Amino acid sequence: MLFKFFLIIFLIGFMLVSLLGFSVLRSFRDFFFGSPKSKQRQASQSRQGGQTKSSSNRQPPPRKKVITPEEGEYVDYEEVKD
Repeated sequence: MLFKFFLIIFLIGFMLVSLLGFSVLRSFRDFFFGSPKSKQRQASQSRQGGQTKSSSNRQPPPRKKVITPEEGEYVDYEEVKD
């Protein structure tokens, strides 16, 4: 009974250490070789009708804030000094 308990604890610990190790390895790979997402982005840009825009020159469009009427309204305030 005690052996099974230690075996389960060992297996859970081994899985956690393995996941941590894979995360560190992926971080090193992304740092040295670039992330796969950036490679996909570059490939999709090169396929777009001959338009060659550099990803460093292109900025994402600014996001507009959406405030619904249920969130309230802006009001003026006065600072009260004691």
